Amino acid sequence: MHLLAPDVLVEGHGLSLGVSAAGIVLGLLLWLFGWRAHRFWIVLLATVAAGISGLYSGPRHGLPPLVASLLLAVAFGLLALALARVVAFAAGGAAAWMLAHWLIPQWDEPLLWILAGGLLGLWLFRLWTMVVTSAAGTFVMGYALLWLLEPLTQFDAASWAEKRSTFLDWSCAGAAAGGVLVQFLLDRRGSLRKKQKEDEEKQAREEADARAKSKKKGGWFPWGQPSKRKAG
Repeated sequence: MHLLAPDVLVEGHGLSLGVSAAGIVLGLLLWLFGWRAHRFWIVLLATVAAGISGLYSGPRHGLPPLVASLLLAVAFGLLALALARVVAFAAGGAAAWMLAHWLIPQWDEPLLWILAGGLLGLWLFRLWTMVVTSAAGTFVMGYALLWLLEPLTQFDAASWAEKRSTFLDWSCAGAAAGGVLVQFLLDRRGSLRKKQKEDEEKQAREEADARAKSKKKGGWFPWGQPSKRKAG
């Protein structure tokens, strides 16, 4: 099993340059802002997937395809954020199971690895979201880039990827790890900016309250206050 599968490259052969370029841009955005915009990506993915599913499943249940697609898209779009933790649990469990099956096949305990990976995915929700979105963005960019170069350079992307599968696997893994680092730095920078802005607003409120108290203590018309004379 390879990260950039030649079979998928064969299926995408002949895509237009515009679709391939859009895939590169989409993958780059997902690679960069996966965590900071994870709510948007979750809702978008759920809505699109449910809409496509409705187009195919609607006629089997006696519904017009457009109506079934619209209803499913709206329903799953509204439920997407509530199901985000469930998706994180499932993705963490599946990843742990596949990794364990690859590294230690003698410990073939699917339920154990799924539960352990799912709980770990929930515990490290932010990090796991960064890993998933960075990996997804890397795969989308990788496939789209090969599909874009195929008509431009007149080479067979599937056979080229099959011959250089090890190189591509390590390249994708490195790019995904780099995406996690970039997302972490962007998130940290955003948090620092937010904290700085909150501190500035708090300081401005404190200064405004101090000026208001000082003005109230001195009176609104200090020249109208009775003068104090020494008793003598």
